[in-house]
Amino acid sequence: MTCGIYAIKNKENGKVYIGLSVNIGLRWGVHKAELRHGKHWNQHLQLSWNKHGESGFDFVVLQECSEEELSKTEKDWILKLNSDDNSSGYNLTDGGEGGRPTEEIRKVMSEKATGRKGYWTGKSLSDETKRKIGESRKLSGNFRPTMPVVHLETGIEYKSCSEAAKTLFPDILAACSVIYKVACGLKKSYRGTTWAFVGENRWKS
Repeated sequence: MTCGIYAIKNKENGKVYIGLSVNIGLRWGVHKAELRHGKHWNQHLQLSWNKHGESGFDFVVLQECSEEELSKTEKDWILKLNSDDNSSGYNLTDGGEGGRPTEEIRKVMSEKATGRKGYWTGKSLSDETKRKIGESRKLSGNFRPTMPVVHLETGIEYKSCSEAAKTLFPDILAACSVIYKVACGLKKSYRGTTWAFVGENRWKS
């Protein structure tokens, strides 16, 4: 039984997820089971796993330490590898909480996400997109658009905002309308994800 800090590393792009456990081997088993069944709580990691496959990832032990040192050591590794930055890692927080983010941490994550540049920043919009933006401003919060969208971080397409919301954020009622607003350019991002309508300025991976 190994107690310490581990990494799940994407061999294609070098991105890493840093975790801690008193039993790393057992924790890896849980990660793999959730990822294989598409049920992992970290949607950023899950989407990347779906795209690259299990063979595209390495599971490695970074450092063994005592149980008392786990939180601090995890935070040190996340800082060292910058894995809480979307461009270089999959961690949703700066570590130390030992698992899924708390509600308080999720609020911080949401506030952090609002500071990121949106996909449309600095880009000219087509007349069609401007029309969609104008229409979206008139929509109520319960509107459920059916236009196909693409998740820009992974390139995965969904038949509608509703499908994307149900797949990635099943417990959040407002996710569909917010994803639509991001695709329209009204919001920069949603919970660390950015979106566009299929067929318009596709993301280059």
